[in-house]
Amino acid sequence: MESTARLGLPLLVAGQGQKEITHNEALVLLDAVISCIVERRDLAAPPVEAADGQCWLVPDGASGEWTGRGGQVAISTGGGWRYLQAPDGMSLSVRQNGEQLRRQFGLWQLVAPVGAPAASVALPTGGTTVDSEARAAI
Repeated sequence: MESTARLGLPLLVAGQGQKEITHNEALVLLDAVISCIVERRDLAAPPVEAADGQCWLVPDGASGEWTGRGGQVAISTGGGWRYLQAPDGMSLSVRQNGEQLRRQFGLWQLVAPVGAPAASVALPTGGTTVDSEARAAI
């Protein structure tokens, strides 16, 4: 096994030369995954300019260097694009519009639509009896 089971992070192997390359590659992927924020999820081709560490969720049918990478997280690095096939259960935020997405059953699902009101508990109605024990507990 030369990579981790869930995120595909490269592992060091016995007798390997230049271990720092493998280690640094794993750190780049971890840096992108921990509290993952993607810039957008609707960009069909890689941006012309991207800062190191910026991420995008690649849509299906993307072109250029993103061809065949639909559903993956593309990470911009000084050495080129790195890709992460996110496991089920991974969550991310979209900076462009504030959406929250979660990977479930191999697909990205919208968790929190933009502008969705938070659920609230209705105010109590009716009742005329004062519960002195409950008031004392409060």
